Amino acid sequence: MGSIEAKPTAKAPWHLWVVGSLFFLLFAGGVYDNAMNLAGSRAYWEREGYSPALIDYFSSYPLSLAVIWTAGVWTALLAALLLLLRSRVSVHAAVVSLACQLVLDLITFGFRNRWQVFETWMVIFDLGILVISALFVGYLHRLSARGVLR
Repeated sequence: MGSIEAKPTAKAPWHLWVVGSLFFLLFAGGVYDNAMNLAGSRAYWEREGYSPALIDYFSSYPLSLAVIWTAGVWTALLAALLLLLRSRVSVHAAVVSLACQLVLDLITFGFRNRWQVFETWMVIFDLGILVISALFVGYLHRLSARGVLR
């Protein structure tokens, strides 16, 4: 009977821990923002300085978009955690998150007046997160291809 041996993996580079930790913190903030907005937390909205139009926007947020948004932020957080555990499944989680984010942005910018409701800095921030998430997917893919992720 043959033995099952683990596939050898490359040593984890120092930047894996930095990138994984930073993305975990970033995406944890996204999970918190998602939870507070979908819970309709007026205290959160006031603390964040939301305009009446933005409060109305989140007060009537459709369930279908809430599901996509929630799936996106949770799979992003999962991807960062799996990176810290050096799991190649992190690549798949990050791809799902990026797809959710892209679909959500296309729908909300195209059909929910997000350009008009959100402040300029919020739009820039959200689009920046989309770009950073795409770079994160690329980073994970490269780590996986180099045998760093198991």
